[in-house]
Amino acid sequence: MIIKKETTRFSDENNHVFFGYYDVSPIDYENKYMLAMHLPLARDDQMMSVGYYDLNDSSKIFNSIGQTETWCWQQGCRLRWLPSEENCVIFNTIVDSRYGAIIYDLKSNKVLREINSPIYDIDPKGEIGASLNFSRLQRLRPGYGYKRIPDHSISEMKPKYDGLFLVDIKNNGLKMVVSLDEISNYKNEKIIPNSEHYINHIFFSPDSRYIFFFHLWADKKSRDSRLFRYDIEKDKLKLIIDNTVSHYTWKDDKSFIITEFHNEKLSYNIYDLDGSLQSVIGNDLLIKDGHPSFCSKNDFLISDTYPNYFGFQQLFKYDLKLNSYTPLCNFYTKSKFQGEQKCDLHPRLSHDGKTVCVDVVDNGKREMAIISL
Repeated sequence: MIIKKETTRFSDENNHVFFGYYDVSPIDYENKYMLAMHLPLARDDQMMSVGYYDLNDSSKIFNSIGQTETWCWQQGCRLRWLPSEENCVIFNTIVDSRYGAIIYDLKSNKVLREINSPIYDIDPKGEIGASLNFSRLQRLRPGYGYKRIPDHSISEMKPKYDGLFLVDIKNNGLKMVVSLDEISNYKNEKIIPNSEHYINHIFFSPDSRYIFFFHLWADKKSRDSRLFRYDIEKDKLKLIIDNTVSHYTWKDDKSFIITEFHNEKLSYNIYDLDGSLQSVIGNDLLIKDGHPSFCSKNDFLISDTYPNYFGFQQLFKYDLKLNSYTPLCNFYTKSKFQGEQKCDLHPRLSHDGKTVCVDVVDNGKREMAIISL
């Protein structure tokens, strides 16, 4: 691993240390704690420990709060801070022999309650969760879902009983709002015939009214995607981007940044909530896919690249006001970390925009690093 910026490393001799996806910051709002997961190096199909580091403790001791079998290399167990309850976190696990979630209070050091449905995303108010079929996701996109429970939808291309679900966090309720059958038949001119359909990358709008999500479909040869919006208030579905989409982040309350493929060319684009293209970022500078996070206070973007021919990944900063590209760090990833077990940097900005947290590979195992900006 090659580093140029000041970093703080979090590693363990006997465990992989990682967090997962880039769309959730593991660092709390006061920059006191960082959420993390520990997985024994000996095997990759067993219980994983869930916990946190005290960022003010120089000993870097991992504080475990529980374990889970519902995890994956790319998205972890969807561990996150719960917006509606101070000092509380939520993560997916097995509840009553099914996928579910646990709300844990770090202050009292106990489980507050269990939820009978797994969580993919939570609205900014902390009241509503969005969910999907994690077993189907794992089967069709290995490394992004869970394999603890078999996928019972395996024989169906676009089941009517499966799709996007809303979860009532307080009352433990579950409701399907969009089916895979519905979205597969929605303006489906570019859909591959006889393909299997699924959902991934769910995210709530800042005002909690909308849920954005990727509709994906795949056959044995190819996979494609597009972006939908579900209006919770009006119970209405809308296609936002019909081109192939990959990653996203919110720019502000009314617009988002997304990496999009069109005519075999990738670009970082800004859209409003209704799907109108506002501008293209970077032009000839941002032409490779990455995982963006945006700092609205200082109008800059943090993102990364996939490993190049020599195995190097780059973390970079892009200033939207100055239209300037600044490399921050280069990291080396060994070739064995590929496919389902790949280790993307998945950069996550702290809430104050002063640090970024990444997953890296060193000495044959995963580690976490905090980089000062």
